Amino acid sequence: MIWGERIKLRRLELGDIEKMASWKMNEDPLFSDYNFPLFTPAEQKLWFGRKNQHGKRCYCILNRENRIIGYIALRKLNYLDKSGEIGIVMDPAYHNMGFGTEAISVFLKWYFTEFRFSRLNLIVASYNKRAIRCYEKIGFRVTKTYYGKFYNDEFDPFDGKSEELEKYFISTPYGTQTEYMKMSIKKDEFIKDSKIDG
Repeated sequence: MIWGERIKLRRLELGDIEKMASWKMNEDPLFSDYNFPLFTPAEQKLWFGRKNQHGKRCYCILNRENRIIGYIALRKLNYLDKSGEIGIVMDPAYHNMGFGTEAISVFLKWYFTEFRFSRLNLIVASYNKRAIRCYEKIGFRVTKTYYGKFYNDEFDPFDGKSEELEKYFISTPYGTQTEYMKMSIKKDEFIKDSKIDG
């Protein structure tokens, strides 16, 4: 168990997935692909296996009432480079309350001290401004931008209703692509921001 002030982290268990299915849905269709799927028991086992195989690890985020309000997925572990990559998904009912920021900060303290890695990366869609603000607040910096597949079939950025978002998308012969940002934080940068002791 990894403890914060308002949250704690622990390894995800198979039985947690059914509880996560009760999360609130995103009201904005742009983020509908972040909604937690309604899995059958067989699909739950498959999803759980994928999140915890080949060096991947998944941690659930619990609040003081022991409700699972999100999860952090750790992947692309490189023991030679001492780096990894995370993704975080939160129950939309707990957005804009600082839980995601606290969860990542607590995770980073453990990652850099106990796991003894020196850099952590993440990938975020450029249109996801709320997430970017969270990552920048913690100390992540953009290292590169690139275009990749847009996975949300429920949102059409070229429907004429989303002009302010169109700049983040391109249409290609292979389908719609969106701009992604790779962000990174190093251990010494995290320490320098006084979040952990050297």
